[in-house]
Amino acid sequence: MSENISPIHAAMGVVRDYINDPRRKYALLKNYKFWNQLCASMDAIEYSDHAVEAYMSGDFPEGRGEQYLRVFGLLQSLIVQQDAVRNLYEALSYKNPLEAFEKLKEIREIRNDCSGHPTMRKNGSSHFAFEMQKNRLSVISYPSAGQTYSREIATLSLAQEQQKIVAGILGDLNNVLGAEEKKHRELYKMIKLVDALGVRYPVEKVSEAVHRPADYPLGLINVAEIKRNMGKFRTALADREIELDTYDSIKYVYEGMDYVVGEFEKYFQSLKAGATPRLSQQDAEVFWIALEKHHAELLEMAAEIDAEYSKES
Repeated sequence: MSENISPIHAAMGVVRDYINDPRRKYALLKNYKFWNQLCASMDAIEYSDHAVEAYMSGDFPEGRGEQYLRVFGLLQSLIVQQDAVRNLYEALSYKNPLEAFEKLKEIREIRNDCSGHPTMRKNGSSHFAFEMQKNRLSVISYPSAGQTYSREIATLSLAQEQQKIVAGILGDLNNVLGAEEKKHRELYKMIKLVDALGVRYPVEKVSEAVHRPADYPLGLINVAEIKRNMGKFRTALADREIELDTYDSIKYVYEGMDYVVGEFEKYFQSLKAGATPRLSQQDAEVFWIALEKHHAELLEMAAEIDAEYSKES
């Protein structure tokens, strides 16, 4: 791992890999509201982390106005990041993880006191940040009842603590996503898609029937076999929560093969009825080349998915 990548960014890279898995991504895209929320949350976690990292590594300005911008920007970035983590979990239908961390609640209250709603909190208190350094913030608080008091807030320490907590939360999320993926693959690792699609034999028999039109019964039998195998393949995909258009490449090849098989069925049925087929024999030979190509491509794609399911996590 590069030394320039923060723990939060490293964890988010793994989250994105899980989210962009074609099967999971296809399912998530069915709820476009949550998909947009998910993408915005992932981006916000990362750019708020950039802001925190910039604060921690940069020089602290001398000018009063720049100091306010720098410190208030840090506090706001921490809250944006908290909200993004909560919304990320919500978009994935998981329970809000922030509730377990009192430190994150404390950070939110500090931000609200100092830069969010300093002039009037819900409890009637008011607050004024009057002195700033890179690692601390001095605040005077005026409660609705009782004596005025001042406090020192360790801003740099707060940022570091949140970074550690958020990186841990994202690590836990990756463990959950990984466990779900492993469980799903374990269910189907021994059930091969290539077996559902079938061997090349019926495709070759269609070629024989094309070259000998009198053998149309052979053609019809093997076209029916190819159709059954295509149905088994599609069912096997669905069992894995994979639709045809989960993978654009599979959809394109499957639909092309389905069209060719349909044309062969019409061709052999016409021969059976003693009618002149719409396709000439030469046309049928060209169609068979397409059938052979599509079948080989589907087998290759099926083997690739089978290999992914067989990988050790």
